[in-house]
Amino acid sequence: MTIEEKTAIARLASDILKADGLLSVEQFELYNEMKEEYHLTDEIISRSRHLTFCQALDMLRGLTRLEKKDLQKQMHNLAFCDNVSTMEEGMLLTTMYYKLEHGVKHVPAESTDKDLCGSISMTYMESEEHEGYNAELSTPERFRLIRSICKEEGIHFGYLPAITSGFTKIPQESMVSILKYMHPSLTDEDAINVGRRMSEITTTEFYYKVLHISMEETGNQQKQFLLVKSNISMTPYCQADGDIAYIKEYICLPIEGSVLETVDKFIDIYKTNVTTSYSAQLSEDGLYDFRLYKRFFNFLLTPPPVMPDLIFLGQEPLTGKHAIMLRFIHNNKRITLTPKEYDAFLTIVDKTLHSRQKGMPIGLDRTNLAPVISHIRQKITRELPEIGMQESLLPERKGNVYTARLNDIKVFIRRYTTVSEWTDEQISK
Repeated sequence: MTIEEKTAIARLASDILKADGLLSVEQFELYNEMKEEYHLTDEIISRSRHLTFCQALDMLRGLTRLEKKDLQKQMHNLAFCDNVSTMEEGMLLTTMYYKLEHGVKHVPAESTDKDLCGSISMTYMESEEHEGYNAELSTPERFRLIRSICKEEGIHFGYLPAITSGFTKIPQESMVSILKYMHPSLTDEDAINVGRRMSEITTTEFYYKVLHISMEETGNQQKQFLLVKSNISMTPYCQADGDIAYIKEYICLPIEGSVLETVDKFIDIYKTNVTTSYSAQLSEDGLYDFRLYKRFFNFLLTPPPVMPDLIFLGQEPLTGKHAIMLRFIHNNKRITLTPKEYDAFLTIVDKTLHSRQKGMPIGLDRTNLAPVISHIRQKITRELPEIGMQESLLPERKGNVYTARLNDIKVFIRRYTTVSEWTDEQISK
């Protein structure tokens, strides 16, 4: 076993040991046996303090199946040897199962305040709208069943359209007070604007504004999944090794079958890892766990990006090159395209704006536009680091059409009358 793998095991054992805040002689006896078995030296244990729980699990992917099974059994024994396994321990064991047995991804760690650690949460997320899953979660009976199954075990289940619907029922004066308490610098007008944006936010938009970059960093290409807050890691967990940070970690469960089936399986596994049942204390109405959705508030309080105008410049008389321009209030960005890239992009945008299919049917692609569109996306991405703008501008394949979202973007075509004179004709609505 490598030094890295031993370091990871030391981290897992330490987190299980202190998860519930209770220490027993039996646990330490078992912990010492593990230290001997895996040759966990003081140096290895010290190094482990700077890992997070999910980072440690990723370092153990190279273990054999039998080694993973044995490690899970030992951690299970460590949690249960005092005859009590709490929610915190149960969630760590469940996270181990999903990451070691199924290789689920996790979102890179996020620092949090100790006082805002909150409870376990599970939220439906999607980078591409899934009609079936949204229909399932929009059915009141099915949503209440899923939420009740989770609530019985102390897990908060979230679905953004349902959350925003609940927020919009809060009186405006109360909403303003809540938001200004969380963000004292807000004006009443800003708080009212945030309340309006709450009612309009979609799951996909939230994904691209908040999670997209984190998911890309982990190579997680899942389009729909359940985002589960797995634990809070202290790094390091000993003050002698430096300032302590509290790291909130999430795992991403791929949906298998239906949302209900995925939740059911997760809860069944989780229940085997705890000894005490949980009876949720939050009432159905009138109480809102704002700690759970603080990230949601922070997103809404970020001013929306000012979208540029998109101008197709055509073949410019002076340079002979084809280009598009992104016109902002205070500056412009000019992007040169090849004639083929220009024609493809213009056709896709035109079809998006003016055809019933809201895009160019794949059947019209006689020259394989996939690599051409890839090059267009690369050029726009280089010029626009803001992900919200990228997603509104980038051409993409959606189903059987090539399309562009063009959210809040005005589109123009430049018409030249002379080399130095022109007019910009708006072709968007």
